[in-house]
Amino acid sequence: LPPVYFNGTIDDIRIFSEAISVQDVEWLYNGGLGREESLTLNQGTYELNWWKFEEGSGNTIYDSYTDIDTTFTYQSDLRYFTVDTTLPSITIISPAENEFFGSIAPDYDISITGFNEAIWYTIDGGTTNITTSGLTGTINQTEWDKLTDGIVTITFYANNSAGIIGSDMVQVIKSVSVEPPPSPPGIPGYNLIALIGVTFAITLILAKRKLKK
Repeated sequence: LPPVYFNGTIDDIRIFSEAISVQDVEWLYNGGLGREESLTLNQGTYELNWWKFEEGSGNTIYDSYTDIDTTFTYQSDLRYFTVDTTLPSITIISPAENEFFGSIAPDYDISITGFNEAIWYTIDGGTTNITTSGLTGTINQTEWDKLTDGIVTITFYANNSAGIIGSDMVQVIKSVSVEPPPSPPGIPGYNLIALIGVTFAITLILAKRKLKK
């Protein structure tokens, strides 16, 4: 067989041909030896426990840096934890699908079922994400002003403590170009003057007819 190099790691258990110091043990531990940082679990409740390798079961965990496996002894404890994999469910109450809006950004009203840690939305396909703390509010006017006329997709997001993200979207129509122009300011008292003038003219005509008779 060709020469084989072993770095002392077998199934996350490091074996050495010589005794190592306490400092070496600390360095190896802090470096991540034997720690699992990418564990993936399904939703549910789990039990954690530890024991000596030669026991196969038990309630004591041992950490050793010499040939005596009881150099450091730590009593273990039974722990339970819950994994939440429920997708946050978002419902957009308003605005409605294909609703028209002009230059003023639309208001929104949403509901969320399930625990959530953060809520945000985007109106430009995710280029800009806007965080919100409430279920009601108004779309950011600055970002709305950047959009041209046409279909606007508003997408709301919410995530839970496990980092699972739920979303819902609605498409509205921005159409600034078809907004009615503002009415010109009226002349104060103009309508009253016109009414008095018409009334006076009718009265004058009726008076002349009576004189002719």
